[in-house]
Amino acid sequence: MNRSIRNAIVAGGLGIALAAGASAAAFADTQTPTPAPSATTKAPRTLADLQKAGATATSKRIASLDQATDAVKKDTTLSDDHRSTILGTFSKDRDAMTKLATTIAADTDAAAAEKDVRSIYSDYRVYTVALRQARDAAAADRITSKTLPALDTAHDRLSKLANSRKAGSDVTDKLAEMAKLADSAKSAVSHVASDALAVTPASYDGDHTALDASQKSIESARDDIKKAAADGRDAAKALHASSKGSSTKKSSSTSTPAAS
Repeated sequence: MNRSIRNAIVAGGLGIALAAGASAAAFADTQTPTPAPSATTKAPRTLADLQKAGATATSKRIASLDQATDAVKKDTTLSDDHRSTILGTFSKDRDAMTKLATTIAADTDAAAAEKDVRSIYSDYRVYTVALRQARDAAAADRITSKTLPALDTAHDRLSKLANSRKAGSDVTDKLAEMAKLADSAKSAVSHVASDALAVTPASYDGDHTALDASQKSIESARDDIKKAAADGRDAAKALHASSKGSSTKKSSSTSTPAAS
């Protein structure tokens, strides 16, 4: 492939854009939530069983929050405001899990222990709210601050090449579609982070689909990004083909016919 076209793709970041748009947050792979005692067919009822369940549930959440906290601190694509909000939620939930672990261990009857164990799931929602909303906010910020700028750079570089070479509609149509898809992705995630981080355990209890819209918007943006990156690669291939054809034609027109 022509070096200038290849540079437009590599330096412009089509590969980076596609990878960044499809990747998930580093802390998205969290442990599966342990069901609340009332949700199981054989719920623990003795004080010892409830205390064991409480210790397991709180320790898992503390470990997940610690892992996620480290990932959030290292994530350079998160905005400062969103990082601060996420870390604040993680810190409060971690403190709550630590206190609940101590409280449950000190409970002296099964009724009190069961109430405290239930609060792990109903009052804090570490997995279904805190970690999930952080994942969505991070994904949206990554698309906004890294993926889309990379796509824009690639589009601009390819457009300059197309203009300088008076490219045909096979190139310009792809670049126009690429720009349209990038705008669509930008629109899809424009409010995802703020909307996701506004969800609380209480609002989630009232509507268990509260975070579904955020996830759908992210998936829509990623789909647009993949299609836009594909359009960019197609435009680059068309530019390369036209450049190669022009070079061949020029070479043929300047060659000297063999003597008869």
